[in-house]
Order: sequence, then C-alpha cells, then structure tokens
Amino acid sequence: MITADLLDRVQLFAALPETERASLAAHAADVRLQPDEWLLQEGQSAAFFAVLEGELAVYKSVGGRDQHISTYRT
Repeated sequence: MITADLLDRVQLFAALPETERASLAAHAADVRLQPDEWLLQEGQSAAFFAVLEGELAVYKSVGGRDQHISTYRT
C-alpha cells in the first residue's frame, strides 16, 4: 500500500504537505514487478512511475535487440 510517508522518500514529492501526499497516495497504483517482468512497452500510454523500493532497469528495443538505457534505484 502506498502511503504519504512512502511518497516522502521521493524527492519530487518530499516538499509537498502531508495532506497532498496522502491524496496522491490514495490515487496511486501499487505496482510490484517480478524479475524480468515488463512495466510497460513502447507505444503504450504514457504514465508517471516512481521507484519506492528496489530497482527498475529501462531498456529500448533497437533493431530487435534490447539496449539498456538506465537503471533507477532507491
């Protein structure tokens, strides 16, 4: 479950008052991935994601090969 306290760990949200972080948390989806599971694929609707725990590796398929773009960690 995402809480205002969890969102306080994300620099973008840390300066927000707790009431605003609580409102965001109430509307946020708690997405948990297994290793090698895709969060989304190119062409899908744009969305905003924040890594609250663990790491997320970003890849882009170029010429049929996956190219590592970046890794986000908490």
